[in-house]
This record gives sequence, structure tokens and C-alpha cells, in this order.
Amino acid sequence: MYDSALEQMLAAEALGYSSAWIAEHHFATSYGIMPDCFAYMAYLAAKTSHIKIGAAVITLPLYDPIRVVENTSFV
Repeated sequence: MYDSALEQMLAAEALGYSSAWIAEHHFATSYGIMPDCFAYMAYLAAKTSHIKIGAAVITLPLYDPIRVVENTSFV
């Protein structure tokens, strides 16, 4: 699933898309599991050159709000 998402991201960038959005999902087996958006967005940022990457869904009650802001800013 992660390799497929990376291929889609690279294809979107090559086609000129300006942004891509990552959604957090826990315990979902039918369409993928994304327990940590920030780690995956950092990985994607290292693999791409100009497409902007954002978090579409983050389950805020599971996190310290300051960490969400710091991690978003860092990525």
C-alpha cells in the first residue's frame, strides 16, 4: 500500500499536480493503514521535489496539540 501511494505521488508530481494530501487511518484493512501521517509525509517529501504535501486527516484527540503543530511545521 505504501509503495502504491508513493508511485501515485510521483506520478501526480510528474503530471504537474501542485499538492497531495495524506489521511490518517487506524485499523483499516480494506484501503490501508496510515498510523503516522508525519513520518510518511517526511518520507514523501524526501522522494519528491516540488509537490506540496499536506495532512487531510489527523485524529487530533490522540495527540498533544503542540506536537501536531511542531510536526506539521517540520514536515
